[in-house]
Amino acid sequence: MYVVSILKLDFICELYIPLSLKIEGYEYGNYYLRCGDSHSLLELGISRENGMLVSITLVIAANYSVGQMPLLPDEIEKGLPLFDLALWKGDRCKDINNPVDLVFIDTNAVLLIIDKNLKAKKVLWSENLKFAISDGYPCWLLVDNLTDEQITHLKNEISHITQVEQIMY
Repeated sequence: MYVVSILKLDFICELYIPLSLKIEGYEYGNYYLRCGDSHSLLELGISRENGMLVSITLVIAANYSVGQMPLLPDEIEKGLPLFDLALWKGDRCKDINNPVDLVFIDTNAVLLIIDKNLKAKKVLWSENLKFAISDGYPCWLLVDNLTDEQITHLKNEISHITQVEQIMY
């Protein structure tokens, strides 16, 4: 399921958080789909009211690279994903245990790969976000039309995290 509206995505600059996005007019999520492993964490915030994706927070990625946009499937629809919270059986968090990779696309877009083994069957798009799914399972997110300032923030926070990791390991 998905919301058919086109909603604005706000980029929020936060210290030590490479990427934080929030749907304009909505609070951060009450439920979270956490994607990642011991070296990465992407949190998708979901609204308690309607199950809509309302925030995206990349805390850390397993790998960082420069690459190309993945091939888009034939099925592309306007909107944002809705999650059926009844299936969560009262849990406030669900985990997808896959490393999350961040790929810089061109000079103004980033791709967050949630499952590199899945081929996207449908893409939902809203404003500057493309959300790829395969049989209801998230594959990747693409955030485009980022400003130079936003890309610089993203790179600076990644650089800081990478330096801290090198000290720790």
